[in-house]
Amino acid sequence: MFEWPEKFHGNPGVIPEDLGFAGLRVHAPMHPGAIPEEFLLFLGASYFRSRGDGEWYGQSARAVAIDTVLKKEEFPVFSEFWVERPKKGDKSVRIHALIDSESMTGAMTMNAMPGDASVMRVQMTLHMRKSIQRLGLAPLTSMFQHGEMNLDLHGDFRPEVHDTDGLMIETAEGERIWRPLSNPGVLLDNAFRMDAPRGFGLFQRDRVWDHYQDIGARYPNRTNLWIEPEGNWGKGYVALIQIPTNNEYMDNVVAFWTPEKPVQAGDTLSYAYRMTWHGHPQRKADLWIVRDTRIGRGDVFKGEQATRFVIDFEPGATPCQAAATQPVPHIQTSNTAKIVENHVDCRPDGGWRAAFNVVTPKQGAQDLSLLLLDDNKPASETWSYTFQPEHEMRR
Repeated sequence: MFEWPEKFHGNPGVIPEDLGFAGLRVHAPMHPGAIPEEFLLFLGASYFRSRGDGEWYGQSARAVAIDTVLKKEEFPVFSEFWVERPKKGDKSVRIHALIDSESMTGAMTMNAMPGDASVMRVQMTLHMRKSIQRLGLAPLTSMFQHGEMNLDLHGDFRPEVHDTDGLMIETAEGERIWRPLSNPGVLLDNAFRMDAPRGFGLFQRDRVWDHYQDIGARYPNRTNLWIEPEGNWGKGYVALIQIPTNNEYMDNVVAFWTPEKPVQAGDTLSYAYRMTWHGHPQRKADLWIVRDTRIGRGDVFKGEQATRFVIDFEPGATPCQAAATQPVPHIQTSNTAKIVENHVDCRPDGGWRAAFNVVTPKQGAQDLSLLLLDDNKPASETWSYTFQPEHEMRR
């Protein structure tokens, strides 16, 4: 058992010099017959990391997020750990932890099993000491500095620098949403509202070394993380927060689930979910998945300068050359954005390419989405993006 000194209980904001430990590392064979290696790490506040076999640590998870970017954020800590000693033949390890902060206290049990995809089953109970504005459940924290969407030179020999490149969400109705990440000019706080999500997670889909050119960081090997709620989490939203950064050492991307019902002092909340850490694209067999998003200067339409978006979809089981029909793009915009031209083409590698020109005001965030339809039925993930013309385009 690991625990805080008794005199610091209830005051986790103060880290004592005589704490005696910094965290907890767990080693195990990642596959049968393998030498044990680290696959799980608890280090700092209530942060922890895991990975699949052959993957590198990248994004972090947390027990809970409190009032992220709304005001001064509160960071609960794991104040005590209990580790059950695995029996001979066990394929998982069970860890219990107490969570403590000014606004809440709670307990969390994690059953972790390493493998090609390392799986953690989480059960958590929270007792609220104070009312809070926004509770973040199953929070994920990652880094995105730049990628293929960047138009300007960024002073870096590496084409891309990021731990993850997109947020994936699956709704209760089975819709898959892909939101490519960005390094925004100003803080972006998006909410994807829904009832009882099937899952959400941050993914590193681009796993081609030549796209990064970084030998040490191994960005193509950074692990994905998929959260699957167990039981009905009800109404709420998946939050995606993206904070501007000028370096790769700041975790500037946060994603979590927030319940619709406000959290009040005295509330007791219980949640369970499954975490899968792996390096796979997590396809849905009947849907084309988004591979790349590119933004550039478009054509001039009736005197107005357009912006061009190009979305490439991964080649599926049936290449586009063999498709019986060509999908139709369904594009939606918010505010005053106007689609002036669009088309879908078959790429030589077998994937579809959807492109469109959009005219927007010079300022103000614009929400865009694109879905490929085949016989009026979804044939792809829903691509979603918040475009900030004053920060992403030079006019």
